[in-house]
Amino acid sequence: MKNLLLAFSLLVLVIPCKAETIIVNPNGSADFNNIQDAIFHAWHGDTVIVRPGVYEEEINFLGKAITVRGTDGAAVIDGEGDFAVSFYYGEGPDSVLKNFIIRNSYIGIFIAGSSPTMSNITVVDNRYGIKAYAGAEPDISSSIFWNNVEGDIFQCQARYSCIEEGNEGEGNIDADPLFTDANNGDYHLLSERGRYLPMYDLWVLDEVSSPCIDGGDPMVDPVEERKPNGDMLNMGAYGGTAYASLSEWQMKGDLNRDSSVNMIDFSIFAEYWLQTSLRAREIDNRMACGANLRAIGRAMQLYANDYEDHYPTPDSWCDLLMQYAGLSQDQFVCPSAEGGPSHYAINPNANYWSHPDMVLVFETTGGWNQFGGPELLAPENHQGDGCNILFNDTHVEFVETERFGELRWE
Repeated sequence: MKNLLLAFSLLVLVIPCKAETIIVNPNGSADFNNIQDAIFHAWHGDTVIVRPGVYEEEINFLGKAITVRGTDGAAVIDGEGDFAVSFYYGEGPDSVLKNFIIRNSYIGIFIAGSSPTMSNITVVDNRYGIKAYAGAEPDISSSIFWNNVEGDIFQCQARYSCIEEGNEGEGNIDADPLFTDANNGDYHLLSERGRYLPMYDLWVLDEVSSPCIDGGDPMVDPVEERKPNGDMLNMGAYGGTAYASLSEWQMKGDLNRDSSVNMIDFSIFAEYWLQTSLRAREIDNRMACGANLRAIGRAMQLYANDYEDHYPTPDSWCDLLMQYAGLSQDQFVCPSAEGGPSHYAINPNANYWSHPDMVLVFETTGGWNQFGGPELLAPENHQGDGCNILFNDTHVEFVETERFGELRWE
């Protein structure tokens, strides 16, 4: 019997566990709200999916053969100490880091005696980008290293990457990556064909295109990048994701990419032109709506400053802001919405000293002096995509419908 129990115990020990997918989200429901706790929990073969946000922490792979990747747009590791990311437990190629922005650390990535795989990372504004020691041989590709004070890459090489100080690896460039607004943390790549604008959840056109577009590893299929994408992977944190900047297909007019230009392509163009025209109008309306909320936010602050840090009373807030701050009737109207005379409501739980991320004023259906909570949100004003929200710190953000559950109301 003892021998049987021992044999059974050994059998249990060698049966591989099913790989898990672990979700990290700093602002909503998930398995963990920081990356390192998820890595502690993970085991070989697991995948740690990191939702967008700024993670002020240092992460260490602890020798685990796991994949840690950003999703829905790159997550930011804002290193506060010596190393933002470190590999020094003998990690091999199955320890994978991808789709991250790594910034503000002494050393962005520290590697010793390990050979991890890293792709589509943007390493910026560190003292040193990557430092490798003790025979480390990392596989680094499709990444961007820029504005790292003392240098980008030490004692290792990258390939198909943009490196400010240059690097001998295959396919590397040292041209300006043309970030959208690095000073304010937007590392999307400028694109004449289309670039994602996260504040409004929109795609916009630029006057120039980044040389990092389509510059990533040519052996990687950019299947998750939106089309048109040149059928090539982008460099940087957003490469290989649905938020990668767009580029043209090489054959002009071949919209369905069947290597010929014919009436099918013309039909596609006509449909695309119609949809683009409608989308452009929605973009204008969404931005005008956001501008209205910014004006309302300024008026709320002026009112609070003169009334002992009190906001207008919820049941007459529109009237009071018009009387006191001189807001016009038009500034209460969202151009995309129907009815009126106002398409905004105030959160009665918010006060001047509430949390900066608390909802203050938000889009709703037509009415006047409206107040309430999430039940009044009206994503139908913008084709169901979401709503513009004025937060208590006066910033305005377009929040997608699927993120409504993350909003703070109390």
